[in-house]
Amino acid sequence: MSDIASKNRSCLNHYISHIGLVRRLADATVSGYSRDMEAFISWLTTHDASRRLLDVSTEDIEAYLASSKVTSKGARSRARLTSAIRSYFRYLVHEKEIRISPADRVTSPRTPTQIPRALSIKQVEAILHVPDITTPTGIRDRAVIELIYGSGLRVSECCNLTQSAIDRDRRVLKVMGKGSKGRLVPYGETAALWLGRYSSDSRPRLVRNASGETVFLSRRGNPLNRKGVWRDIERYGRLAGISSAVSPHVLRHSFATHMLKAGANLRALQS
Repeated sequence: MSDIASKNRSCLNHYISHIGLVRRLADATVSGYSRDMEAFISWLTTHDASRRLLDVSTEDIEAYLASSKVTSKGARSRARLTSAIRSYFRYLVHEKEIRISPADRVTSPRTPTQIPRALSIKQVEAILHVPDITTPTGIRDRAVIELIYGSGLRVSECCNLTQSAIDRDRRVLKVMGKGSKGRLVPYGETAALWLGRYSSDSRPRLVRNASGETVFLSRRGNPLNRKGVWRDIERYGRLAGISSAVSPHVLRHSFATHMLKAGANLRALQS
């Protein structure tokens, strides 16, 4: 290994240790960034064996990103690769190895926005009838699905819903959305029926001393978490015979789609 290659390798190893130990990035992220930088160094060595990482220019990075080795990858892989390179050179700036990052002027490739497929009304009805409503948790899950689909609640809003946030007379929920912004969310008659049944029949059997005001509780009396709701809805989708993945986001998107078809206002649905 040449002296330049050895220095490049040492520089990269210090960076990998930094993002793993200091920044505490996930192991998978560290491994991904390491592979991406290895590929960049390999390309750099092939094109100019005497080039140090400290001497890399914006033009070098752009040439690499425009190479067939990179353009043959998917948009998400290219975006992650660009992010890895940008993160590495910002690290060099932080360590005062270089003054300005040559990667800051490089534009990340756009990743395509994936719009979830909306379920049909028949598919939603199939999911709604899967939970075992002879059990407290089955009634709870039916109420959760009815609220997410019937009001367009985000899964985090559903999990964080409190008793005092429910206006049963007006059938309105007071929820905290993205950016800690409060909003009023109306819910329909069917959702009201199942929320009422859960509150009167099931929640008293799940509640514990430390349950607090949270509406939806686990078997142990703890507030439901978003991962658990996500997992349960995926399972109900499979049991309903739906081949594509079903998630709270898919249910919410289906709510918006069905409301728009019925003539609802788009701005109101986006709040």
